[in-house]
Amino acid sequence: CISNYEPVISEITADPNPVAMGGLVSLRCIASDEDESSIRAKDSITYDWSASAGSFVVPDTIDYILHPSKIYWAAVDSSGMETDTGYYTITCQVNDENNAVDILSIIVKVE
Repeated sequence: CISNYEPVISEITADPNPVAMGGLVSLRCIASDEDESSIRAKDSITYDWSASAGSFVVPDTIDYILHPSKIYWAAVDSSGMETDTGYYTITCQVNDENNAVDILSIIVKVE
């Protein structure tokens, strides 16, 4: 029997934080999957982002393929209207190839 370790998110970074209304935040989810088995050692991780408001901006396609853990969050809604000042929760969920999951959130302040 080969066991599968869950991926682990060590942190999410947000730069800048706080951000101005209508501003752009660079987000990075730092995660790993420490499977010890040689069969599972190369488990790939996928990243799924969500936010309580605002919208995500995917970096250019090549950059996103090379660095899927990085994304941008804009303090604007899908119609282009600036979000109000306040605190917003941004969550990253990572999944490995065996459906193991870890979830972590960060609070971004819009001022």
